[in-house]
Amino acid sequence: KAELWAFAAAILPFVDNVNPSAAVTLRANADIQKIGVKDGPVSAKASLETVYPALGITCRDVGGYTEPKGSSTYAAGAEPCVDSIFGYTPANDVGNHLLLDLDLQSVITNVKA
Repeated sequence: KAELWAFAAAILPFVDNVNPSAAVTLRANADIQKIGVKDGPVSAKASLETVYPALGITCRDVGGYTEPKGSSTYAAGAEPCVDSIFGYTPANDVGNHLLLDLDLQSVITNVKA
């Protein structure tokens, strides 16, 4: 709980500047003086995800929470979110395909060489 509070306290001013209600939810769920995560980790995660674009991060940057720690199995409700692309949210992670144009450019450059 102390680690959660340390991380939350560091970003709360930024979150509050972008989305005050998300900051309230994060503060209430990370409060070191309270036992457990008040609204549950899924609620806290969802609130934080609303400010990712303003913080300059993406769902892909953050990922998800695995259980047990270090495994490849995501905890229920803690799977990585999916970034929207110009207002469209794909049904699955298309991150691997986002740099396809750069791959193609690299092929063209190397074929010419």
